[in-house]
Amino acid sequence: MNNRAITTPTWDLLCVGLGAIIVLSTVMVLGLDFFSHPSLGQLVVISTLINGAHFMASYRLLYFSRTHARQYQRSSFYAPLLFLAYGLWAIYQAGATPPSEIWVNLLLLVTGLYLAVHYTGQVWGMMSSFAFIEGIKFDQRERTFFRLALKVLMAWQMVWTLALAKHIFPNEINEMVRVLRSFSIEWLVIAAALGLHGMSLALRRTGKFLPARVSLPFIAIFFWYLFLDQYPGSLVLVQIFHAIQYHGFPARVELNRTIARGQSNATRHLFEYLFVITLAAAAVFVVLPALTEGSGYHVHVQVLLSLINIHHFYVDGEIWKISNPVVREDLFAHLKGS
Repeated sequence: MNNRAITTPTWDLLCVGLGAIIVLSTVMVLGLDFFSHPSLGQLVVISTLINGAHFMASYRLLYFSRTHARQYQRSSFYAPLLFLAYGLWAIYQAGATPPSEIWVNLLLLVTGLYLAVHYTGQVWGMMSSFAFIEGIKFDQRERTFFRLALKVLMAWQMVWTLALAKHIFPNEINEMVRVLRSFSIEWLVIAAALGLHGMSLALRRTGKFLPARVSLPFIAIFFWYLFLDQYPGSLVLVQIFHAIQYHGFPARVELNRTIARGQSNATRHLFEYLFVITLAAAAVFVVLPALTEGSGYHVHVQVLLSLINIHHFYVDGEIWKISNPVVREDLFAHLKGS
């Protein structure tokens, strides 16, 4: 058995997709009425905490030292400055006379569209990372088919997002989106066919099926999208699965950096790290919205949380490059000699 892992081989399997497949299959058996149960509110809070913590984890990655922050100045300085300027303008316009909601609505729309890029990009990141751990290197044709499949899925999610935002579009655009949505299952079938062809090319080249940790992120996203297609309320579950898929990676980087610094109790530090990012997530994503509800600052918080989302998407797209030797060292240092 291959014991090389980000966490452990079993936890890797559960986090990158197997857990999502099990849970969503169970919900399928129980029925989608699950989402109308009063416990949905509790699930939303749990989702907010877990999802918010993975935002805080990316900030820890980016700002853990001045040197690292300077290395990624576009993410650490220029992008936040630009986003802050836009956010202030959107808030000003929302409070003007007469008020204009277009800037806030545009921000929310961009957040939803960028989320599609982020979700599918993370799936490719999971596949690439575990392929590295398993000692597999995709050839150009295999990469092409996997990436093309994920681009189809990205387009699917973008159309899904546009359908939810129909209140801000004219009827002509909404009709076009409605037509595209009517082929939603066909889009998923095309993406699955492209991905399966990529897997068959890898099988033909190596004589082996792709290891489960490599293929599960790709398989799991189809479960996510099938549920989103049937019931948009399942986004609270998808957010949890996406965040859990992510959490092991920054945690592993934190642990590897702690060990490299020679700290005597790396495990204790890891628990302190998890506690702090969860506490920060609770303050920003749960307590702050609750305190400002009905206070007249609801738009301010809405803009802030949207900008945090967009900044997180941008940061992850810049700092998670397995081709970067520094990133590989931080993420895979514990595998040396194994």
